[in-house]
Amino acid sequence: MKKLIYLYVLAMPFVSAFAISEHLNISLLISVFMLAMIPLDLYFTKKINRTNIKMHSIFILCFLITILFSYTLNSFGDQTTTNHLFAYLTIFSCSFLSVQYWLLKNCDDQQFYRRLLFFITLSIVVSSVYGCVEYFMAIRGTPIDNYIPRVAVQEYDADGLGDVFRTRRIRGFAEESGHFAFMLEILAPLAIFYLFYSGYSKMKLIIKVAILLLLIATLLFTLSTAAFLIIPVAIFLSCCLYWRKVLRNIKSILIKLIPVFVVLGLLLAQLPLKLLIELAIGSKFDSSSADERSGRFTSFIETFPNSRIENLLIGYGPSGYKTAGLKDAFLSLIPTILFESGIIGLLFFISALAYVFYQLLAIKSKINFFLAVGFISGFLHYIVIANYWYPWFWFLCVFIIYFKQKEEREQIFND
Repeated sequence: MKKLIYLYVLAMPFVSAFAISEHLNISLLISVFMLAMIPLDLYFTKKINRTNIKMHSIFILCFLITILFSYTLNSFGDQTTTNHLFAYLTIFSCSFLSVQYWLLKNCDDQQFYRRLLFFITLSIVVSSVYGCVEYFMAIRGTPIDNYIPRVAVQEYDADGLGDVFRTRRIRGFAEESGHFAFMLEILAPLAIFYLFYSGYSKMKLIIKVAILLLLIATLLFTLSTAAFLIIPVAIFLSCCLYWRKVLRNIKSILIKLIPVFVVLGLLLAQLPLKLLIELAIGSKFDSSSADERSGRFTSFIETFPNSRIENLLIGYGPSGYKTAGLKDAFLSLIPTILFESGIIGLLFFISALAYVFYQLLAIKSKINFFLAVGFISGFLHYIVIANYWYPWFWFLCVFIIYFKQKEEREQIFND
């Protein structure tokens, strides 16, 4: 099962490229198999470890029950809403709860932890290499998408970036550039921790720096407005959370980052950075994209507060915008959760995330800063997207729970 977990981590970036169908990708298929193996594991072990039953898991189960009840009440049998219902059930039961089950079973295995960090890093590096290849092939006029199978969104047009950079905005194995950047925001901090601070990576410093520059270049090539705004905010908030630790280690941090800043400065000096930022950020606030987001949010504000009491409490069900007679879905996760599961569902959902964040704050190891950057980045990015079916943020939540329990067991053993 450990090898299957490693395979799942490697498959996480492939949410669009090489997907099996529009609704089934490789990582989801693996997580479904892991879920199916849980009853067998419980049968043969004949034991349920109560310490592995976490409060947030109960909140998630209650959230799913609310979604299911709302579906039954509002839109039972509709094809679109049924597809969205299965998306909720599979992503949270498979990519969240089942992955958590198997991670927690390996809390005492230090080698598993090392390899897990390695495969997370490998997954991000492979995605970044692909992204850079995608960028340079686009420059040559031979888009790599011509050779990569995608079930949906085969041809991608990056809106709002002008004719010069339209075909140079990369999306990696995801559907869109912003979604690719979303994954990097969440998981790249763990890769950086593994390379520079875990003590497990035996690579030479020059190779580590090269990988870090690769990650930064890949993020720049996505030209993601959200990423350019969110990452500095996430780093700043994480520094505020752990300011004592940051100040205590500021010297070693700066020494390790000096070569990175030098090489990065030379790299950025060769790029039209000002133009890139203007295109990626400035144009977004003066574009049809901003108007569209504003219009969808306005429809939410006008509709939900005036709903019937049952819809206020349990929402309109999966794909609730259709049930409510609206034209488009909302491009933000929290309004989507509120609209589709109501106040009750949102409370369960927020309670689960709050519990994960509480566990994050209780972690004492220096990995806590990197987990905080990923968690805050992911949460903030969900302000501008609603793609809950991507596994990356939920995997990070599971990893936080896993590491906290691992740390607790190590402390008990040492005592």
